[in-house]
Amino acid sequence: MRVKSETKRQTILDIATRAFIEQGFNNTSMSEIASRVGGSKSTLYNYFSSKEDIFSAVMASSAKTDIAEAFESLDPKKDIETTLNQFGRNYLSSVLSSGLMAIWRIAISESERSDIGRLFYAEGPQKGWKRLSHYLSKKSDEGILRHSDSWV
Repeated sequence: MRVKSETKRQTILDIATRAFIEQGFNNTSMSEIASRVGGSKSTLYNYFSSKEDIFSAVMASSAKTDIAEAFESLDPKKDIETTLNQFGRNYLSSVLSSGLMAIWRIAISESERSDIGRLFYAEGPQKGWKRLSHYLSKKSDEGILRHSDSWV
């Protein structure tokens, strides 16, 4: 049995991302991804249990790489106005990128047929909203902002 490698997993995700963006979720098959990777479907199944699992990993990877910079800019040591302005610019730049918009559209269109919409929310917006809410709560605790429901 071959040993799984993070490099191979990331290669699969990169190729699957392009396939999903180019062809959509429904038109991208495990066979198509395997063909583009240059392996077999069994190789894919060594890393992922299904096409939905690959897409979920694509969403998580996109959130980590594409939006991470925005949330990393929420530095509690910096001035709040500067921090929130930088966060807003970084966040909008990320979420309005063509790649992330394509992933978002796929997640929304598939949400009626599968758990992809729920997974998208859990892997992206919900995690980000928690980080922002935590940042705002800390600023409230420091007396910089009025106390309120930071989630809202």
